[in-house]
Amino acid sequence: AVKFTSKGFIRIAVRLLNAEDDVARLHFEVEDTGIGIGKGDLGTIFESFKQANNNSRKKYGGTGLGLVITKKLVELQGGNIGVKSAIGKGSIFYFTIAYPIINDKPKIKKTDYQLLNVKNKLVLIAEDNQMNQKYVSMLFKSLDVPFCMASNGLEALDWAKKKKFDLILMDVNMPLMDGYQASKEISKHVLLNRNTPIVALTAASMKNSKILAFESGMIDFVVKPIRPNQLKLVLNKYLA
Repeated sequence: AVKFTSKGFIRIAVRLLNAEDDVARLHFEVEDTGIGIGKGDLGTIFESFKQANNNSRKKYGGTGLGLVITKKLVELQGGNIGVKSAIGKGSIFYFTIAYPIINDKPKIKKTDYQLLNVKNKLVLIAEDNQMNQKYVSMLFKSLDVPFCMASNGLEALDWAKKKKFDLILMDVNMPLMDGYQASKEISKHVLLNRNTPIVALTAASMKNSKILAFESGMIDFVVKPIRPNQLKLVLNKYLA
């Protein structure tokens, strides 16, 4: 919804359909005022590697797996997913799932880590996904930590040649030059940031990804999406 909606609104709603014995049936809806989906494409958007049209893929990116994964997750919980949409009028994705009613409230202990004094430090963030850029930028601004943003490995390398950074957060999969190659170049050839710690940002926690990260000069590994407490720990570890 966020990716395909440039103006208007996005509404997320949950309502109780009924509650019988120890089971509650909940109906979920995600409504947007985005570009919408044509009638001819509504039957295929839940298939692997399918998007409404080729222009959408070129303009917005993506692999066409998001709705497939969502459908499987809903079905694993015994629900069904559907969509109502029209070109230029937005979309409503909806599903219903039955959940057990739990009367005993679990005690959840939440740890909120404190950020140490790192406000005078400068961080370089290399991330190509626009939504991830907005999310990470929001986190850094809320923590009042200065940063620069690069959209690919070449931009990250260019920033590293111009400014001295105290920490580099490097996405590993980026266009033009990936994070592995950019890290190698910075670690070996950029005197200004040769000793700057580089932390890998990746959506995959596979052993092979970690090996590649360390071989390219990165010294740590963070799995996306990076959470506030996780970010505080990383900043405290390498900046404080």
